Amino acid sequence: MLSLNLRDSRPIYEQVRDGLRRLIITGAIPPGDKLPSVRTLAGQLAINPNTIQRAYEALEREGYAWARHGIFDQESASAHIKKYQQTREAIPQLMALLGLEDRKPSPGEEKYLTAWSEMGFDRDVILKAYDRTVLRCKELRWPYMNKILDSWHKKGLHTLAQVEAGDRPAPERRRDSRRSAVGTVQEDMAQMERFRQQLREQKEGR
Repeated sequence: MLSLNLRDSRPIYEQVRDGLRRLIITGAIPPGDKLPSVRTLAGQLAINPNTIQRAYEALEREGYAWARHGIFDQESASAHIKKYQQTREAIPQLMALLGLEDRKPSPGEEKYLTAWSEMGFDRDVILKAYDRTVLRCKELRWPYMNKILDSWHKKGLHTLAQVEAGDRPAPERRRDSRRSAVGTVQEDMAQMERFRQQLREQKEGR
């Protein structure tokens, strides 16, 4: 049975959407069965029919999205839902990690947070990227921080140990000792020639 939690921070239509999705995935609403009408469900939950309509529209859009990703059976749908729920739970945690727990993320910020969560980073890695961003930019700049994390992700660096081992600056190239020695000799010869020239000029001037 679908129920609402008034203490939940999610909008009512999202709770309805997520609840219906759960009933579909678990088989409580069998394949082929019709969903309750907008008015019927609105009456059962004692909420505005427009809210139910919005939830149904969101489910419809999601259904098209699932089809594009090849999600057609209960197993793949359950895996998709689990991943989705984990991502939704990670967003407020990441906001708190960045010291932004006092507000909700903007759509653009949520896009970055979702991507970082799906990349599978440890929290320490995200915090390291944040510190590096602030040291460089003097403030949190989402595109710059995303560039750091995306670079680590492409290198397969997802834990702090991996980042510290795999993201070290390239060592400086050693100068060729033979070449350096030749350069020193040439400099000495040039200096001696300048000294001889000065002696000749002094001798001619007498």
